Amino acid sequence: MGRSIADLGAPIGSGRTAEIYAWESGRALKLFRPDHAHDVEEEHAATRLAGERGAPAPEVFGIEEVEGRPGVVMERVEGESMLALMVRKPWRTRGYSRLLAEMQWDLHQLRATGLRDQKRELRHDIERGVGLSDADRAAVLDLLDRLPAGDRLCHWDFHPDNIIITKRGPVIIDWIQAQAGNPVADFGRTTVLFAAGTMPDHVRAWKRVLLERGRRYCTEVYAARYRQLARPDPRERRDWRTVVCAARLREVGSPEHDRLLALVREQMGTG
Repeated sequence: MGRSIADLGAPIGSGRTAEIYAWESGRALKLFRPDHAHDVEEEHAATRLAGERGAPAPEVFGIEEVEGRPGVVMERVEGESMLALMVRKPWRTRGYSRLLAEMQWDLHQLRATGLRDQKRELRHDIERGVGLSDADRAAVLDLLDRLPAGDRLCHWDFHPDNIIITKRGPVIIDWIQAQAGNPVADFGRTTVLFAAGTMPDHVRAWKRVLLERGRRYCTEVYAARYRQLARPDPRERRDWRTVVCAARLREVGSPEHDRLLALVREQMGTG
């Protein structure tokens, strides 16, 4: 008989799509929830490709199944997330924010042929986004068509909680959304994640104020450092941000959805 989930013990981590369990030989099993079981092949392939191209990604060893749920066996990454360290040691926020930009810039030097195509994924999401008027949807799709494609490694969920600071250096996790595309779009995606994300309701008011200030500061330092390295064209940067906001409407609910929709309308001049 195979292993049961009870045999694995308590999860050592969990997220929206999967739970992480300790595995044999110092490895970890990322066990996908039933409604995300279809993601396992994508996660395995994207993480492996990222590592092969030179990104600081966990090593992957294969796919296992426990009680009908598939999971990726990978290197167990020991450390603390960059986000947790920023919260615990706020005086290091500037340094970590600059490091975040530098790591993303390094990723964007790597070719990612073999991953899903960025512009195709964006078109798919914009066509299915909720809340856009027909006119705005058509205008955003036209804008997307005019923006330059790319073949660079774009993580597409690049933020401080997906960077683990380990003894051997920072490691980037959660590659499920990785794409081959234009780096300016990936940069835009990260700024949107910073700007439109919301905090849980249980966070106390005083802590919410401090965290919001910290987020704004982190965003400013990160964005300034990335612009310094990449020198993206300001108009292209603005246009990609509009496209990314419109595509993300499909992923989120209120209140983030309302913020994103307002950003799209403002940037399209229809707000």
